[in-house]
Amino acid sequence: MQRNSSAASSGSSHPKRAEKPANKDAAVATKGTDGASGTHSNQVEASKVGLQAPSSILNEGLGVSGEHIAEYIYAVEFGWGKDWDGHDKGVDGKWLEGVPRASKLGKLSAGGGPKTRHTQMNNITPFLLATMLLAGSTCSNAGSLPYDAWRLGFSAPDYMEVWIETADVVDMKGQVYRRAMSEVSAIQTPENNKGNPKGWPKKSGWGKGKYVTNADLPKKIYVRWQSLVEPQTYQVGIDIAESTREIMRTSEKTYCAATGKWTTGYRKAIAIGLAPGGIVKVWVLGPCLTPLEVMRVKAEVDPRGPYEGKSGGQYDALSEISRMHVKKFGVPYGSW
Repeated sequence: MQRNSSAASSGSSHPKRAEKPANKDAAVATKGTDGASGTHSNQVEASKVGLQAPSSILNEGLGVSGEHIAEYIYAVEFGWGKDWDGHDKGVDGKWLEGVPRASKLGKLSAGGGPKTRHTQMNNITPFLLATMLLAGSTCSNAGSLPYDAWRLGFSAPDYMEVWIETADVVDMKGQVYRRAMSEVSAIQTPENNKGNPKGWPKKSGWGKGKYVTNADLPKKIYVRWQSLVEPQTYQVGIDIAESTREIMRTSEKTYCAATGKWTTGYRKAIAIGLAPGGIVKVWVLGPCLTPLEVMRVKAEVDPRGPYEGKSGGQYDALSEISRMHVKKFGVPYGSW
């Protein structure tokens, strides 16, 4: 997956999300052909490609399917190669966040001319296989849960604003869902200092978040965020216990005050509270069901600072209401 050359959205300090690359082929760009069906890569007879061993397939036989399908899926699902600057720039492109390495995955394609043989068996074979398996993952994952999807949400104490850089999920089947959640959390900032940031609410809310679709229950959740009132950058890997997953799988009959009826539901949401000092609290909850606290952990400081060290130490701005509250009352460390 290759990203556009713009590294940030206009008027924003936050990195721009990668977009799907345009369907252009370098081999025919000079002829003014934009459609994928007319590209040089698609002129290879498909039936022959399907019968060849990976080591004998030329780049021209993998151009469209390898780059525009497999790479797109891996970029969207796993975030691979999103910092490649300039789609179809070839050797003029560059890596914005350092070259690929063991801890940083890059593009699937091996590069080279159309007649170059794809000899990198260790790369192409598992990646194309994984891409095909990914297409069928929806049905297999959905069948393992008693509901369609589970939800991941985040909140912070009053005025204690945070900016979530990323929340990545690894499910029980080993699939990785990068940026399952990002940006701001749920928070209240009442005027005239009427809010109370000390401690956690007696009954946790769902928080701001998203449903993690096509996924099994989580095995681990990795979160990196900016605590704007300090300011400080924290990161934590939250290991979800089997006992927590069992709670999420178990139905419970309860009286729902909102409808005035008895209902059977599931705690299919995970709510994570983020507080200054790197304090993290985790609840599981569901519609009309009492939230259950399942974990409290302490995150570590990320020495790279905000945005993995790419912002020159500059944090996102704290709102004026929260800034004035902290200036007057400070940060109530030790209350979470």
